[in-house]
Amino acid sequence: MEDDEYRALIVLVADQLAAAGAPDIADERHYVIDDPDTDERRMLSPRDHLIAMLQAFERFLTIQDRATYNAAFQLFNQWAPDRAPRAVTFVPIEGTADISPVNLASAPDLAEVRENLLDLIHQLKIDPEPTSRRGLP
Repeated sequence: MEDDEYRALIVLVADQLAAAGAPDIADERHYVIDDPDTDERRMLSPRDHLIAMLQAFERFLTIQDRATYNAAFQLFNQWAPDRAPRAVTFVPIEGTADISPVNLASAPDLAEVRENLLDLIHQLKIDPEPTSRRGLP
């Protein structure tokens, strides 16, 4: 894909993130890096920007996935079976995601969504760089 196609996808993903209650993930300030050649700050390439946004969304889904809850309880029970907690609630840090606390015992099963998202990220990573950045005409 070309840079313009990635930019169009970034806009679509940003809209969907806002609808999903995670508009902060789309904030461009998260996708700025220091250029080692010029010591200036610059945006990630559109391809890398899109990949980073999708990776952040996958992490957002991970903390709301019942599988995360189940895995945590398995660890608690393994390491402290007589002192394991009875419930776990995710409470976002103030100023981060605009979501309410989530009782993970009643969290949805997001395994399939997360798997599809990880597949998409993988496909984007193996997509060749746009010709405009490979030095080709």
